[in-house]
Amino acid sequence: FTTCKGSESYNVLPDTAYVTANVRFIFHQDMDESLAIFKKITDKFGLAMEVLQSNPACKVVSYKSDMFKLVENVIYDNYKDIVVSPYVMTGATDGRHYDSLCDNVLRFSPIYATSEQIDGMHSLNENIYISSLPAAVDFYKDVIKKYNER
Repeated sequence: FTTCKGSESYNVLPDTAYVTANVRFIFHQDMDESLAIFKKITDKFGLAMEVLQSNPACKVVSYKSDMFKLVENVIYDNYKDIVVSPYVMTGATDGRHYDSLCDNVLRFSPIYATSEQIDGMHSLNENIYISSLPAAVDFYKDVIKKYNER
């Protein structure tokens, strides 16, 4: 739940109140199933529910695909201290716009980030170090080169 609103004053009961939930759907429980769970809860308490915006879960990427292997190799070439492992990406990345164009949309950010930077994503003082940008550019250049060499 990311926002809520009720009374304008601490000593006044609100006429209406609401909360907003930012829900990320995952492949084994689709959007309709997740929304049905919310609906069951809201109905139980006599609350109304409205979907303001929705996007289905992204497609599962095959870690055996040629493109996954290509990106994996470029990661190993550029980042010696990284272990590549598939995982469920719960963030709503721009990759969702490419699901209809590609079989495997890989979501990887070649940016070194501290734990504080990761914890601060989408919050006050969100930042990355400018010194991490040249390596990120080199990573993308290498992906393009390796792709063209195929």
